[in-house]
Amino acid sequence: MSIYDEIAQERKRQDEMWGGPAHDDLHDYYDWQKFREKYEGEIVNAGVQATMEKIRLSRREALIKIAALAVAQIESIDRSA
Repeated sequence: MSIYDEIAQERKRQDEMWGGPAHDDLHDYYDWQKFREKYEGEIVNAGVQATMEKIRLSRREALIKIAALAVAQIESIDRSA
């Protein structure tokens, strides 16, 4: 699976969890920033885990979530244009 497939899969998961475009369009720039910061915190906190492999996987997973959030925000901006 490519990285782009993983991001698309995460976007689908987020849409299923939160309700998709109708929900996304309710948020402003500052909301999106808070959402990204939550996952950025996971990247920082990954350092407390036991092994380097777990740290790498945890950071990678958080970055996939951040990338999917960025896509969601861009899609929302495009819909409002």
